[in-house]
Amino acid sequence: IRLDLAGRDLTDYQSNYASLDLLGFVDTVSDIVVKRDVTPHIKFSVRSQEGVLVECTVSEGLVAMEAVETGDVVQYVGEVSGIPVHVSEIQYSCIARYAETTISSHYAIISIIDEPTLTTTSTYMLYGSIATLAVSVNYVSSLPEVHWRVNQDATIQSSVSYSGTRYTSYLMWPVTEDIEIETTVHHSDIGGFTKQQASVYTYGVQGIEGPETATIDGNYNLTCVVTAFTEHADVTWFKDGVELMPAVTSYEDDQRGGLRYLHLLCGVFRQ
Repeated sequence: IRLDLAGRDLTDYQSNYASLDLLGFVDTVSDIVVKRDVTPHIKFSVRSQEGVLVECTVSEGLVAMEAVETGDVVQYVGEVSGIPVHVSEIQYSCIARYAETTISSHYAIISIIDEPTLTTTSTYMLYGSIATLAVSVNYVSSLPEVHWRVNQDATIQSSVSYSGTRYTSYLMWPVTEDIEIETTVHHSDIGGFTKQQASVYTYGVQGIEGPETATIDGNYNLTCVVTAFTEHADVTWFKDGVELMPAVTSYEDDQRGGLRYLHLLCGVFRQ
């Protein structure tokens, strides 16, 4: 016993130890980014206590929770299903109900990345025209990268635009032959890449075939080669602005689903 100058007792007293149970979330709910064809899974952990109940709510679809107990901590995994095809963002939160208290998590977001879409001006384009190609994809926080190949050759002649969560890469390409387009989109938010392919077929006058020289009063044959994707293509020949005799037309199958017309002009060369 210790006494101060006034004679008061200064003895130190100490209680027995008591346990303090910590309740609540160990691993908090967090934002999730998945592709459209992947089922989102919510994962988090809470402190274990007999009778604890955990619930999660989602703004779209349904969620089914499953618990895996590991000692003082219970891990929960929730599978989100029934997401409408037009939804690209889902808000969710969870609560842990204990015997004497309820603890709520903060809100988190499930972001859904759609497959990229590759579009062309048209599948069939007139020879010599310009095709506008575009590949568009949504993103969350990191811009994707898009690489173009035309007829297996890489090109960097593209431009980009992005607003909100939509990223689009454009390519302008002259149509002087059939072209096969391939794009590779590298997803920065979720990792991995997606390839898209498209074709553009040319139609119209491909050229005139025949001799470059002819003798006076000699016979000559000229062939106008036309590719078309209709049942018939008419060709009218002109010389110095004057319409010539009708051409003889034949055709052969085009392996792209169209016809290759051969318009033959036969005549006698006059000076």
